[in-house]
Amino acid sequence: MQFTLLTIALLVANVLAGPIAARPASTLDKRQGGATTWQSEQCQVRKQYWKALGATDIDIAVTVQETGDQMSSNYPYGDNKSGDSACFGPFKNNWFMIRTACSAFNSKGYTSDDYGQGAQLNSNDRLALQCWHEAQGHWSSWSGQALSVNFDGFSGTNAPTSYGEQYLSNVGAAANYYQSGHDSDGYCQSHSMAPH
Repeated sequence: MQFTLLTIALLVANVLAGPIAARPASTLDKRQGGATTWQSEQCQVRKQYWKALGATDIDIAVTVQETGDQMSSNYPYGDNKSGDSACFGPFKNNWFMIRTACSAFNSKGYTSDDYGQGAQLNSNDRLALQCWHEAQGHWSSWSGQALSVNFDGFSGTNAPTSYGEQYLSNVGAAANYYQSGHDSDGYCQSHSMAPH
């Protein structure tokens, strides 16, 4: 991975500034087979930021699928949900997943009513990534189980719903895209989802 002085400066400024407020205009936007691929300086900077924190291509794919090239927690509080369904952090982990699998939360006896505690992931990307990785370790009985729980909550612990299957497929396709040489360039890819 090659960093230019401008990229390093933008990365440092991005880390110090916190969540990004708005997505700048993209220089490329093409839709093909349900995928949207675009190029932006923000996409490149955020991917490099997440890689520096230890994110994998799958992690990048999840956060782009969830929050676009912002790859941040800049969305409505709890993703307009409450209880175990409330989502937090750039991976939009649901409160059920956070309080069950994340070591920063799972020993405190939290219930679904304590979902406001998950907001800590909105302002702490390291904690958000840690919780996401711990969830992947916790739900690893079958390939994609953690992604299924991330999308479907408790009902995803045994098998994904049909929407969950689409989510797994979309994240897998995007991860393959990043593994094919787009992990550090300015391209982001997301896949459309049917509403759920």
